[in-house]
Amino acid sequence: SFLVYLTADQTISSDNTFTTIQFTGEAYDTNNDFASFKFTAPVAGKYLISANARIDVIPAKSTQWVQGKIRNITTGREFSIGLTDLDDGADYQMVTGAVVMDLSASDEVDFQVAIRDVDGSATNVYGQSTLNGFHRTFFSGYLLG
Repeated sequence: SFLVYLTADQTISSDNTFTTIQFTGEAYDTNNDFASFKFTAPVAGKYLISANARIDVIPAKSTQWVQGKIRNITTGREFSIGLTDLDDGADYQMVTGAVVMDLSASDEVDFQVAIRDVDGSATNVYGQSTLNGFHRTFFSGYLLG
């Protein structure tokens, strides 16, 4: 099992490009399977994978949508989470979801976020430097069996 979090804000572009969230804080990583911003399954099995991101500073009347995805890098299988239409903008938006994934040993999984902003301005994924307080951007996984 693992639980990682974003330790500082991460800027993402607004051009429909999915960007891997660069998690550098670890609450726990029981088998040291999380590295280089991705989880590597140590054994084959079903894993509960969850992710949450707070997207900040979404410009008013310019943003079309924000979306996240949990991705099996190895197989290319992707699970869309948190697609939200935001034509009027917002102070922030949460992208959140969970999926049970059937992984083979050595499959790699990451969490990505994309934003479509017709004005072309970049925005931030909210990070927090310590485990104190409420974490708004995190990624976790647990082997179910």
